[in-house]
Amino acid sequence: MSRYGSILQGNRGDGRVGVEKKLFPRMAQGVEGGIASSCRFFIGFRSMSETNSAPSVLSKEMLLEIGGWRAMQEGRSLWEAGKVMSVDWVDPMLGGVVQAGTGTVNARLKLGKRLSDVENLCSCRQAREYGTVCPHVIALSLKYLEKNGKAAGGPVHRPNGAVAGPVAAAARAMAPRFPRVLGQLAGKGSKPLCLEVHLPLELGKAWRAGKIPLTVEASVDGGPTKSLDAVPVDKVEPYIVDESDAVLLSMLEKMEGASVHGEAELSPADRDLFFPVLLGHPRIFLGRKKHFVVSRAVEGTRLKAELDEGGILHLNLLAAPAGPEGSEVLEGSHGRWRFAGDHLELLDSLPVAYEGLRKGGRSVAREGLATFLQREMPLLERHVRVEPGERLRGLQFETMAPAIRVELDGLLSGISCQLEAVYGKESHVLTGMPGQNEGMDAWMPDGTDPKRYRVRGRAIERTAQRELLAAGFLPGQRAAERYTLAGEGKVGAFLANILPRWKQKWEVKVTPRMESLLSRCDYVAPEVTLRDTGGSWLTVEVDFRSGGNRDALTPAEVQRLLQTGLSHHRLAGGRIALVPTDDVAEFQEVLKDCQVRNDGTRYKLEKRFRGYFGEAIRGTGWVVSGKSNWKPPTELIAYEQAKLPERLEKIVRPYQREGIGWLLYLAKNHFGGVLADEMGLGKTLQTLAFLELRRAQNKTKLPGLVLCPTSLVMNWLDEAKKFAPDLKVLALHGAGRKALLSKIPDYDLVVTSYALLRRDIAEYEKQEFDAVILDEAQNIKNRTSQTAVSVKKLVSDHRMVLTGTPLENSLLDLWSIYDFLMPGYLGTATDFRDRYEIPVAKLGDEKAQHRLRHRVRPFLLRRTKAEVAKDLPAKIEQIAFCELTDEQKGVYRQILEEGRKQVSELSGKASGGRDRIAVLTVLMRLRQACCHLGLLPQAGAGTKVWTEPSGKMEYFLDRLDEAISGGHRILVFSQFVSMLKIVQEELRRRKTPHCYLDGGTIDRAGEVDRFQRNQDIPVFLISLKAGGTGLNLTGADTVIHFDPWWNPAVEDQATARAHRIGQNKIVSSYKLIARDTVEEKIVRLQERKKELFRGTLVSEEDFVRGLDWTELQELLN
Repeated sequence: MSRYGSILQGNRGDGRVGVEKKLFPRMAQGVEGGIASSCRFFIGFRSMSETNSAPSVLSKEMLLEIGGWRAMQEGRSLWEAGKVMSVDWVDPMLGGVVQAGTGTVNARLKLGKRLSDVENLCSCRQAREYGTVCPHVIALSLKYLEKNGKAAGGPVHRPNGAVAGPVAAAARAMAPRFPRVLGQLAGKGSKPLCLEVHLPLELGKAWRAGKIPLTVEASVDGGPTKSLDAVPVDKVEPYIVDESDAVLLSMLEKMEGASVHGEAELSPADRDLFFPVLLGHPRIFLGRKKHFVVSRAVEGTRLKAELDEGGILHLNLLAAPAGPEGSEVLEGSHGRWRFAGDHLELLDSLPVAYEGLRKGGRSVAREGLATFLQREMPLLERHVRVEPGERLRGLQFETMAPAIRVELDGLLSGISCQLEAVYGKESHVLTGMPGQNEGMDAWMPDGTDPKRYRVRGRAIERTAQRELLAAGFLPGQRAAERYTLAGEGKVGAFLANILPRWKQKWEVKVTPRMESLLSRCDYVAPEVTLRDTGGSWLTVEVDFRSGGNRDALTPAEVQRLLQTGLSHHRLAGGRIALVPTDDVAEFQEVLKDCQVRNDGTRYKLEKRFRGYFGEAIRGTGWVVSGKSNWKPPTELIAYEQAKLPERLEKIVRPYQREGIGWLLYLAKNHFGGVLADEMGLGKTLQTLAFLELRRAQNKTKLPGLVLCPTSLVMNWLDEAKKFAPDLKVLALHGAGRKALLSKIPDYDLVVTSYALLRRDIAEYEKQEFDAVILDEAQNIKNRTSQTAVSVKKLVSDHRMVLTGTPLENSLLDLWSIYDFLMPGYLGTATDFRDRYEIPVAKLGDEKAQHRLRHRVRPFLLRRTKAEVAKDLPAKIEQIAFCELTDEQKGVYRQILEEGRKQVSELSGKASGGRDRIAVLTVLMRLRQACCHLGLLPQAGAGTKVWTEPSGKMEYFLDRLDEAISGGHRILVFSQFVSMLKIVQEELRRRKTPHCYLDGGTIDRAGEVDRFQRNQDIPVFLISLKAGGTGLNLTGADTVIHFDPWWNPAVEDQATARAHRIGQNKIVSSYKLIARDTVEEKIVRLQERKKELFRGTLVSEEDFVRGLDWTELQELLN
């Protein structure tokens, strides 16, 4: 590898690709031909024969070529965020697991000798539905390069031999002097260097002649320009170059041509390499002084693609519109350019293979359409603007779920397996590693509808292949060979533990030889006897007997098999006893979890473990003896029936009624519980209804206590007034709360914050409560925190937790929360770490994760909007009140007082409308202060640094985290672009992928398309004015309005970006309002001024003009 090539391995720390979007085109030519994309990062690799060598064609430049800059950017972000969990190379497949949102995908990239042979076999939606290269395989590849390719070097094939001449030599000599591309900083002594490119005045003539004189000059630290090869080499400190120059230097290294004293003459081959690199370069000249622009044409060549009525695809190239008078089209071997005086535009970059399209149309038969759309269309889209017709856009795909069939053959010493995916009358044999031998036959034409295709269920097929591999089977050496499992111990374990499960879900066929083996096997069936003693204990007995109750195995024999690791036991007469050792071992783990008492052959477990233990028994499929007087319940979740007050009967939805009943059941049986319904499903309503019913049932009349973040205290009071007005509620907050602490027994419900509980814990410890409810339970996830320690000191009959975050996915949160709910249920913190946190989080133990899920499940109720969609309207709209920080309140009051004074001085005078302008200015400042103090003009003056700039920002980030963790995708609207920039900076700090659109965004359609097609981007920040109309963003299902607009119709139109035709999810819209501020008054005025808004989208000025003086004063009170 050249010295400069090694420099191009770096990347920026923030995961962004510099100014790549503006500067770099994508070219279709492959690595073998040496035609480099102008934004590739050149990295070579060792020979495949070397140990741990990387695939021969895999490089960052190749990834950029096949995926484009957006996929490269997003893939780099995933890689840098540590989302790649595993990576492996099995020729010709690079595979691994990548985290995507709240789940994972199986990323697979199949490589070949040519770029056109590369196939993306990722399990994500983008790869399945669009066939394009996704960020997951980019991240996977970057991880592989990080592990195996950093220092590797390989041949770079050039069209006509080696590079010669001072220009290329100077570029190579300068290589060690430059920092890594993409914005990494050099040392303190580094100096900036800028390149200039000088082309001939008669560029068109030189182009047609096939000989283009080229001069490259450079200036150091703003000094005079000189020939590139005359720039002195500093051996200590590298020069600093921007990305456009770094890529230019890289291309100068690669291109072939003779040059003298910093000058070169470009041959046609070098020309076609070099000019795409110049796209967007800021310092290009014709001759010495005439500034020259090289860019991509806004209206270039187009490719019309449409289906006819028979499903045949027709491709026709449409020439670019005529250029200005005097312009001329210049032909290249890889595209066309238009030269017009001081401008050169790239019309298209069609590779040679598609040059035939210039001479006439091309048709693709229906049977070849799938292959074309998956393999060739993505390449075409990178080189020419494709305009799909209505029929092509209307293609319909139905993913089919295959039935899985296996055929087994062999002896106890070894068996083989043929795996098939069955689609009706068609079957497909699956071989090799998951995705390894997949062809392009995933789409099958529908015989009745030319626009409809049936798609093979690749995800199910690959899952089946992974199950075979997990069972110990090895793929054949050749593509057509069966999977094999060798060794008596492995075969015995398979027959005892895995084959019974396959028979439950798959079609299992056996050959006569295999049938003979199975006929000699007796499955040992564990039999469980469960007895309820009537107290708080359950007794458990387990016996093991083989078929027909003969040759019983004693518990000691079973234990011996477990210790030896064997699942089979040879009996008299040549028969074989098969013991489900996996289930037995797992059962023993469950007994440990249940903290059983061992009484000889019997076990005793506490009542609170019954739900978990019953679920474990059902999961094994073991027989429950007829001697049992207790059987596991069919449902983990139990409900108590209750009659609700009439006012609640009218508003409570069916799932909320179940939630209330579940809380009552837990309280009746002295259990704690986690109500983890998704954000927006009414956890507060269910809790208040529960407290009201408890109050009616509670003879002791003890109060309930709600603990929540400071920002939610007033929300609880508002909700209690609305849904439980009969409850006497006390809010303990502010300086005057101490005098009210002694009044707690006089109230039905007390609401306070975690922060104040810590200060007042000595007083709360003296009080006994009926129920203690923790809202936003993540506040106690740190078991050693003062908050967690304080809440666990509280005395109550019942404890409950509310959270919108799916706690099953967060082991660190679980133990502390359940230690509050039911101390000891998850064991000690040390035991939990050893049995769950380390095995699950660090070792990926699926069985431990499965046990933990079932262990917490009886006491955790979570419903998502998708699960209760039938009970919900298509759109849910809520106002979320936020509290200002103390610092915000001080600034807000100051702006308000100064504004009142200014307006008062102007009122009653002939101000010529200046009073209205003054009000408008004050209102703007007040609304900015409600959002973030950083929006105010004075925030940027002097050395003022805000310590608590935004209570709303804190609330927003909590809601955002909750929505993302629930798998939702969010549109965030604000009328303040500067507010969006603040949010964007925070998302970058958190490494949260996002899209952004405001009035300055050039490629609006590109950002929308990126968000719609990439499910791993959860957030889209949008300026209300720039993106409130005209966009289709049905990829999102949650809308957050960071600040209110005067006209609610504008907000409704913004929400409609997600809630429109094509949306198949419930859309939730949240409006964040700062309490007791002008924002709250705006909301009230919106209700009163509905007629003013009806049918018109008024501006802020129109709104203020439509208010009378009394209403204006009301806003400033």
